[in-house]
Amino acid sequence: MLKMENSEKQQLENVRDFLFEICDLKTQKKLLESVSAVTMDGMPKGSAREADARQMRYEYVCETLRVVDLTLSAMSSTERVIIRDVIDCKSDSEIVSEIGYSLSYYYHTMKKTALLHFAKLYPLEMF
Repeated sequence: MLKMENSEKQQLENVRDFLFEICDLKTQKKLLESVSAVTMDGMPKGSAREADARQMRYEYVCETLRVVDLTLSAMSSTERVIIRDVIDCKSDSEIVSEIGYSLSYYYHTMKKTALLHFAKLYPLEMF
């Protein structure tokens, strides 16, 4: 029983860390979508290798965000709000005011359930 609790605790930490990384990926996507800097002659800077690496990184970010959105679409509306707000780095009190449940119920039940459900639905075995 103790091992199962530790495993669940570790899984919750892994999901939480992954969701914080998704926040970073959203920022990276915005940066990657920005127009590359150009010199005065109008030619793009950087080598073809850098452009390829940038394109590969952009495709990875887009695919990861797409899979996260698909996973969220399979969740209940309350769980979806909780996960999206965790991704957006909102505080727990902001999330509680948005979903309309008590703070203790959110901490002890809802947040844990939403994170574990996300881990169960996410198609990759990373948690």
